[in-house]
Amino acid sequence: MKKILLLCAVLETFLSTPVFSSAIGITPDPGQHIFQNVTKIDDGLYTSPMTDQPGLRLVMEKITGFNIVAWKKYLEVQNAPRVVGAVKSLVTGTGKHVQKGNISDGSGYALRVLNSVSIESNEVWMAYITSDSTARHITLPIDYQAGREYMFRDKSSFPYNLKMYMTVTSSPNALLTSHLGITVSAEGVFTGRPKGVSVDLHAFAAKVMLIRNPKRRFMVNAPVEAMTQILTKALPSDSLSMGTREMQDHIKKYDYMELSELKEQHPEIYQKILEKSKQETDREMEKLSINEAERKGVYDRLLQKNLHESFEEFKTPWNWDNVHKEAPGDLEMQRILSREKMHKRMSDHPPIISTQGKSLTSMSHGITISHPASQFHLEVKKGDKDYNWLSTRVFDPATSAQHPIAVDLNKLAHSK
Repeated sequence: MKKILLLCAVLETFLSTPVFSSAIGITPDPGQHIFQNVTKIDDGLYTSPMTDQPGLRLVMEKITGFNIVAWKKYLEVQNAPRVVGAVKSLVTGTGKHVQKGNISDGSGYALRVLNSVSIESNEVWMAYITSDSTARHITLPIDYQAGREYMFRDKSSFPYNLKMYMTVTSSPNALLTSHLGITVSAEGVFTGRPKGVSVDLHAFAAKVMLIRNPKRRFMVNAPVEAMTQILTKALPSDSLSMGTREMQDHIKKYDYMELSELKEQHPEIYQKILEKSKQETDREMEKLSINEAERKGVYDRLLQKNLHESFEEFKTPWNWDNVHKEAPGDLEMQRILSREKMHKRMSDHPPIISTQGKSLTSMSHGITISHPASQFHLEVKKGDKDYNWLSTRVFDPATSAQHPIAVDLNKLAHSK
């Protein structure tokens, strides 16, 4: 592994030298004049200074056969329990945690992208913020591994100066892009990094993707709730589309429906809910010590409870983050609140994504994006060669608290 990393580092350093770049030439981009503050170093490296954060710069490096091993190694270290635990336990002098979120969420997502998405048929990039004075391709110290004695040994090393990162995925002809795995680096937590810069990274990635293909229109993914809220605050209301049309239709259709109505109007759905409730009731009954005389009555009460809960879960298969704080211990009220909040969000930011009726939230079976205001319509079938990264399931919601969003790429690019 060390020999492979060393070879990759040598090759990347050579490929990024001015002499080599001038020898092979840099391919002009169709939108090379759109954003004057973005510099193309070579065909796999773009950069821009952060004007409101002196000493920091934004960089995007394309994942290739030369650097993918190094980037995977970097992300594996970021995702290592020893590193994640050290970050989680770091507190300020007042006892507050330095990092609120779990960095393994972002590093884990990013690693899944590199492990699952083909770099032969897609463009996969690492976008990041660094305190390096110049943009450079990734180079890892040979002994870079989990543990402060290794991670912080060389203060001039590539990872030491990296503050925040995420993956960016698209393909040359695609009109969509996807951002996934945004998180602060472990080094960034320990050495200090500016707050509130995630939108800068998203905006920079949007700029590079538009420079490479000005026809691109939307960034689609299923972010965690915290990131959704950050983008909502940073962008104009008409820049974002929330959820899917299937989610919206589901709420409208079943929100006020009673279980008896479901049984009458949709017996096949009712039967599935009933079977699920029976299985849960059987599991609960196995744990009880009761006599035969009481058994039927207890079973019937448990079945009715589970049937009601399963019906509410069917009506609201997603859980709004932190809704348990508004209705502690009341699962039914939590689902009602989740339904109301999701309905309000989709009313404010009407969904333009359809899963083509195959799912409420999964984009991996294919999606259709229709934006009437701009007369934009795009149908993506599962396995479409220009959008096959969406078929990997990596970009589907990872939890019931997540849902797809679509962000206007031009407005995202101009947000910073």
